[in-house]
Amino acid sequence: MSVKNVLLGVLAGAATGAAIGVLFAPDKGKSTRRKIMEKGDNYLSDFELTLNGYLDMINRKMENMKLEITHMSTNGKAKMEDALTDVINTKTK
Repeated sequence: MSVKNVLLGVLAGAATGAAIGVLFAPDKGKSTRRKIMEKGDNYLSDFELTLNGYLDMINRKMENMKLEITHMSTNGKAKMEDALTDVINTKTK
């Protein structure tokens, strides 16, 4: 399941829950609106934490990829230099 689908599901669930809460609310309007705002803030905080977690994970993976590419590049250059040296040494013999 993709991150996009999960986020859409969370947002749809939150909207549905809020709508049902308003329809069946036993409290006065002011109290219900306050509760909805608090729930919305909670959902937003949870969403922000989840999003930051995904972004941190992506950043770590990107850094690891950069290190791996640098390592592969360095090793490839060294192998090419060794091969060139072998060719030159073979030619001069």
